[in-house]
Amino acid sequence: MVARSPDDRLDHLIPTAETVGIDSRYNWVLPLPNAEPTSRKITQVWYVALPISSAHRGDHSGGGALLPGVGGQERYANEGSVYPHASLVELITYHAACFPAVSWRYIDLSHESWNSIREQIRRDPPDVAAFSVYTATAVWAYIVAAEIKVANPKAVIVFGNDHASYLFHEILTGRYGSRLVDFVGLGNNGPFSMMGLLYALQGSMSFSQIPSIAYRTNNEVIAQEAPTYPLNLRLMPEYALIEDYLSAHYDRAFAVWYSDFYELKRMVTLPIDSGCHWGKEPGRRCRHCSIQGLTPKFGSIERIIPTLEGLLNRQQANVYSTGESKMGF
Repeated sequence: MVARSPDDRLDHLIPTAETVGIDSRYNWVLPLPNAEPTSRKITQVWYVALPISSAHRGDHSGGGALLPGVGGQERYANEGSVYPHASLVELITYHAACFPAVSWRYIDLSHESWNSIREQIRRDPPDVAAFSVYTATAVWAYIVAAEIKVANPKAVIVFGNDHASYLFHEILTGRYGSRLVDFVGLGNNGPFSMMGLLYALQGSMSFSQIPSIAYRTNNEVIAQEAPTYPLNLRLMPEYALIEDYLSAHYDRAFAVWYSDFYELKRMVTLPIDSGCHWGKEPGRRCRHCSIQGLTPKFGSIERIIPTLEGLLNRQQANVYSTGESKMGF
C-alpha cells in the first residue's frame, strides 16, 4: 500500500513502461472460494457508462453523410453511441460468475435521458455504482453520483478508467469527490478491483487484498497499485449479458451511422490486438502509450475464438478489435 502526500501526488503522471504480472499481496482468484453465496449488504450494482465524445457525423467521418429516411440521427449524432463499453461488460461478465444472486444493471447515458435515469435512481437506487470516467465525462459522473447519494446516502460510488486512475488523489480529496466518491480503480485490473471490492463490502475479504484500488482511511489516501494481470488469463467480455440493451439502444445508433456499410447490423469491441510493435519490446506498451494506461492486449486464443464465434453467429455483431485502454473500468 502506498500513501501519497500532496508533495508527491503528481508522481503518478510520469510515464513509465507498464509491467504485467501477479502481485501476491492481493487476491486474484475469482470467484473467491468459500465466499458467502449471497450478500446481505449488496442487492443491486449499477455499471454506468457516460456519453463518450467521439467523431461527429459528416462527410469526413466513418459514418458518411446523413442517411435519408433513417430516424434518430439527431439523437445519435455522436459515433460514441455505437459502441458498448467493453470494460464495463467485462466487469459484468465477472459479476455474473462471482455474484449470481446480486442483481446488476448496465446503463449508458448516451442512450437514456437524464430524466429517466434520475427517476430510476429515486425509485430504486443502487447499493454500489461503478462509473467508467473519461475526462470529458467527469462532470456527468459527479452529477449522477450526487443524485445516487441523495437517494441512498449509504451507496458506494466507484470511479474508474483513465481519468480517475491518474487523478485518484485529486478525486478522493477534492471538493466534490471527497463527498461523493468512495473508491477509485487504478490501472487495468478492473474486474479484480471491482469484484474484490464487492467481496470486501460483504465481509468476505479484507480491503487490503483488493488490487489496483484507492480509497480514504484515517484522513489519508491509500493507493494499492499492482501490475496488470496477464490478459491471457482473463475472461473475455460476454456481450450476451447485455443483448437486450444492444437491441434496444446500440443497434439503433449503428443503423444511423453504418447501416449502409455493413451486412451485420451491430458493433462491439474486443481488446484482442497484438500490442505495440514500435517499442523496445514487441507486444508490450512503450512509455509513449503507458502514460495513457494502454495495456498489452494479449488474450487467450482458447477464449478469443469461441467469443468471436458467439458474437458473429449468435449476436450477429461486427467485432472491432481495439488497441485502446479497455481493461480498466
